[in-house]
Amino acid sequence: MIKVANLSKTYKMNSGEVKALKNINLHVKKGEFLAVIGASGSGKTTLMNILGCLDRPSSGEYTLNGTSVSSLSKRSLARLRNKQIGFIFQGFNLLEKMTAIENVELPLMYARIKSQKRRELAFSALSKVGLAARATHRPCELSGGQQQRVAIARAITQKPSVILADEPTGNLDGKSSEEVLKIIDELHRDGATIVLITHDPNVANRAQRVIEISDGKIINN
Repeated sequence: MIKVANLSKTYKMNSGEVKALKNINLHVKKGEFLAVIGASGSGKTTLMNILGCLDRPSSGEYTLNGTSVSSLSKRSLARLRNKQIGFIFQGFNLLEKMTAIENVELPLMYARIKSQKRRELAFSALSKVGLAARATHRPCELSGGQQQRVAIARAITQKPSVILADEPTGNLDGKSSEEVLKIIDELHRDGATIVLITHDPNVANRAQRVIEISDGKIINN
C-alpha cells in the first residue's frame, strides 16, 4: 500500500536549511490503521503532507499502490490525490458558503462525476457519518464535531485507497472527539487504510500500530 524508503525533506530558510525529515523508512499495509505520534515540530505533519501528495520529498522514494509518487507531474499528483487519498484536517477546511452536502460533493466535482451521481454519493457519505438530516446546513449552523463529520464524509466519497487524518480531534471537545474516533474506527473495520497524525497518546492508542517521530526521525516503529 504505502512504501517509503530513505525519505528526507529539507526546507531552505533565510537562516539556513531545516531538515524536517531524515531518512524515513515506513511500510503501511492495505487495511492497516497506523498512528504517527510526535510533538509539535517533530516532522509528523511534513510526513503526512508528503504521503498526501501535497508536498514532495527532497530525496528518497514514496510508492503508493505500486505507483512511484516521487516522479509524478503536478497534474498526475493532483489526479492521484483526488482519486486515492481522503483527507481529514484538524481545521475541517469546509467552505462556509456551501451546505454540508455541497462541501462533500467538491472532490466529486473535481473528478468530473455527473451531478445526480455526485449528490447520491455525497448523501450516502453523510448518512454514514450520521448527518443525513443536516445535509442542507452550512458549517456555521453545525457544531465542531458535526463539521468534522462532514469533513470525514467528504474524505470517503470516492472510497480512497488511504485516509490521512491530521489531528482530527484537535479542535473538538471530549464528546465530539469520541464520536469522530468511533467513526474512524468503523471505517477501519470496513477495510479502510488509515494513517492518523496526533500528539495525543490516547488518540494514538486507537490504532493497530503506533510509530513515534522526533526531530524528523522515526524513533519507535
